[in-house]
This record gives sequence, structure tokens and C-alpha cells, in this order.
Amino acid sequence: MAAEQLARVAAANTRIISYRADIDGLRAVAVLAVIAFHLNRAWLPGGYVGVDIFFVISGFLITRIISREMAEGRFSFRWFYVKRMRRILPVFYTVTVCTVVVGSVLLLPADVKSLMDSARHAIFFVANVYFGRSKGYFDIAADEKPLLHTWSLAIEEQYYLFWPLLLLAMVWACRLVLRRRARQVWPTVAGLTLSLAVGGYVYAQYALVVHPGAQEYYFQIQTRFSELMTGSFIALVPLWNRPKALRALAYLGALLILAGLTLLTEQSRFPGVNAILPCVGAALIIYAGQSDVVVHSAWLHRWLGLKAMSTVGLWSYSLYLWHWPILAY
Repeated sequence: MAAEQLARVAAANTRIISYRADIDGLRAVAVLAVIAFHLNRAWLPGGYVGVDIFFVISGFLITRIISREMAEGRFSFRWFYVKRMRRILPVFYTVTVCTVVVGSVLLLPADVKSLMDSARHAIFFVANVYFGRSKGYFDIAADEKPLLHTWSLAIEEQYYLFWPLLLLAMVWACRLVLRRRARQVWPTVAGLTLSLAVGGYVYAQYALVVHPGAQEYYFQIQTRFSELMTGSFIALVPLWNRPKALRALAYLGALLILAGLTLLTEQSRFPGVNAILPCVGAALIIYAGQSDVVVHSAWLHRWLGLKAMSTVGLWSYSLYLWHWPILAY
């Protein structure tokens, strides 16, 4: 019954497709913002929030995949992780190896040792832990760390590892408790996911207030969990079949992202509640884009879906991985 209910929810959405050009366009916005920030922080003071937009996109897509496959009774942990590895590992390890080889030639011995340490942590996707123990993301010395950007990949991989398990555990627990109210299973799971997102923002803000000078909180999955859960939540919410309202939500989302990109700076307390600007903004755009009417009538989604934007979005993973070592050297 719960699986049938999820399938009905999916069918009720006015736009259910496997590929969305507007999401790739949003990826393009995210990666271009990050690159602009790294080229010159004055150009786009809050460009670093592009990473947070990536987190929301990942949360949405991964949860969408898992929930659909569960509804169809074909979810497999094995194939889920195999697909993730096939997509992520080849480029990631290529960039890491090339960065180490070039660094071994160009850097001083002490810097080579630091690079090797970061590479060892990067290949096991715990770079966020390593860099959390060093100086901050915005420190001048950060420019001397060619693999610094791998911290965000570590966060995503950690999410891929535990979220399917946690999601299935929540579904199982809800089915057990709500055995006579099967239709409430997925709405309850969505509510729990929202609670995790809200709790994550609260924890991140608390950590930043109590430990204002601590740099490690910028890199912790505990403080970034809310951003991934924001994307996961909207993947579990039925689409509101009101095109005008959805268009308004999308435009509000664009304004929130714009505010994050222009008003936040490296001095802003982040992530915490400030992360709500790019994360909720991205979530609203993604949510509204599930509607056929919105995608074809809203200029925002038409712009995001342009061939140029979607092409950059398709290359965003490689662009993100390669740009920082090139700039660092």
C-alpha cells in the first residue's frame, strides 16, 4: 500500500521525467558562481554558496531515485552504489592523481607532504575532516591547498553512504507503526526528513554561535546535513498543482539565491541560517520545475533550460574538480 501510494503521488505530479534541463542549468549557476568567487572574491562575494546549491540538487535527485525505485520494488543497494561510483570515481581520481603529480614537481617539499596528506584523505572521501583540522576555507593559505575543494565531494559521498540506509529505516519504521494507515507512511517520512533539515540548520547555527572562531564547522557533514535534507524533502513532497503559485515560488527562489550570492561574504557566519538563502532558493526552483506548465511558461526555467546553460551544467562536475587545482598552481 505504501509503495502504491508513492506511485500515485508520482503520477499526480504534472511533470515526471528522467531528465530536467533546468536542473542542469541550476548546476551551471552553481559552478560558475564558485569559479567566479575563486577567481576574484570581489566579483561575487557570496559565490561560495554555489556548493550549497549543489548539495540541494544532490539531495533531491538521490532521494527521487531511491523513492521511485522503492515504489517500483526494484531498489538495490548494490546497483545504487555501483552507479554512483561509475559516475564519480573516474574523474575524481584522475584529478587527484594529476594534482599530486604536478604538485610534486612545482611545490616545496613541505608543501608536497601536505598535499600527499590531503590526497590520502581525499581518495577515501574524508577530506572534509582533514581540512576541518587546518585553517579555514577563506584563509589566504587556502590558495596553497590544491585539493581543498574535495571537502564538498567528501560530504556528498558520506551522504550517499548513509542516506539510503536512513531513508529505508524510516520507511520501515513508519510502515511498522502505521500498518493500518499505509497512506500516511510517505507523508510521515517527508515530515521526518523536514525535521532533519530544520534540526540541521538549528544545530549549525548553534555551533557557529557557541564556537564563533572554530573553522571545522564549515566542513562538517553535521552542519551541511540540513542542505542535503532540504533537497531530499522536496523530492518526497507531492507537487502543488497551481502553476501561478509555483511560478511565484520559483521567482522567490531566484531572489533568495541572488541574495545569497551578493549579500553574503566570507565574513558572514556560515553555514547556519545564512545557508537558508541559497538552499531554500534552489529547492523552490527545483520544486516548481516539476510542473510542465512552469517549465514551458516561466522565463526562469526556460533560461535555465537553454542549451548553453544545460551544457555547462552537464560539465559542472568536471569543471568544479579541475578549476581549483589549476588556479592553485
